[in-house]
Amino acid sequence: MSALPFHSALAFAAALLIPAALTPPADAETRAKRPAGHAGTLRRVAAAVHRVGEVGRLTTITKREIWRADAIIQLDGPIAVADGGTLVIEAGTRVEGRVGSYIVISRDGRIEATGTLNEPIDLTCTAADKYPGCWGGVIVHGYARINTGTPTSPSSPTRSTASGCLDQSDPIAAERFGGCNDADDSGIL
Repeated sequence: MSALPFHSALAFAAALLIPAALTPPADAETRAKRPAGHAGTLRRVAAAVHRVGEVGRLTTITKREIWRADAIIQLDGPIAVADGGTLVIEAGTRVEGRVGSYIVISRDGRIEATGTLNEPIDLTCTAADKYPGCWGGVIVHGYARINTGTPTSPSSPTRSTASGCLDQSDPIAAERFGGCNDADDSGIL
């Protein structure tokens, strides 16, 4: 196999890069979803924005809630999946969190978020210029053992029958985590 002449290689590279460079940024209402590494390839255009939560107020999920891929999910405030609640995030869903928002899976809450190679779940922030910490991300609390804390973990009839192992309080989500069940299962992420 012979190498391409320099001008042919340059033209080939330009053909790949120019469409991505000319694609204008879109607002949250019309933002196109692209698979990672495919800057110029449109996968799906979200038709709507589904707003979840309120700025500065914790929104609690206590039953099964499904976030669908046909709309951008915009988190306006913190979300807690409480005891008995399950958050399902469909493959291909885009979740955008505002500053001050996060998703916390409580000890007896669950998350089911299974993306695929062609339809990843995109968790990002609403800021035009992304930066580390622009939203709080996903916090999973559970009953697994931790290294520091106080020996005050509770038991759970469905997840951890033992108690008295180390647990501690999360300073951001103001919930406790840790326990005696190293096989604890908070879902799929």
